[in-house]
Amino acid sequence: MALLARMDADDESLPGRMACQRQFMLDHLEVDILGTACHEIDEHGTYLQLKTMPLTHRRIVDTLPRSNPLNHPTVMLRRRVFESGLRYREDVRRTEDYHLWISAARRGFVFANLEEPLLNFRRDSTFFQRRGGWRQACADLHVRFRAMVELRLFSPINLLWALAAFGLRIMPATVQQWLYLRLR
Repeated sequence: MALLARMDADDESLPGRMACQRQFMLDHLEVDILGTACHEIDEHGTYLQLKTMPLTHRRIVDTLPRSNPLNHPTVMLRRRVFESGLRYREDVRRTEDYHLWISAARRGFVFANLEEPLLNFRRDSTFFQRRGGWRQACADLHVRFRAMVELRLFSPINLLWALAAFGLRIMPATVQQWLYLRLR
């Protein structure tokens, strides 16, 4: 069984992460892409909050038009996902993983998330500045519309979520941060 795990260079896998995810993949052969919850920490390692995600395949796919339902640095996936020809898109910026999940869902790959946080995700002081602005807002709106269209999940509520996320991205970083901490 060939598995690939990823994380960002500034994040920290927690003890047992690989063994826990590997065991889950051994026990659930139908699951192709597995994420986990994570702890968000600041650049000094201070705990900020727990970031959880939907757990089941159906909930993960249903969430795609509204938000990215996987903590990307926590993902472990089967090699067959990439052997199928799926790749991270090079023509998008900061939404490469989100687009990959949509393509994987469209092709029938199965997702899951573990409830247990198995990674410390570093959220530095420039996190919200990097994830805001017109370019990011347009990229996010595009990926959400793609999810609605390609996965046939268009609905008024999903449209409202996409437009609200667009509005959030064009707000000043300080407002984004304040809302992020209160709406989670």
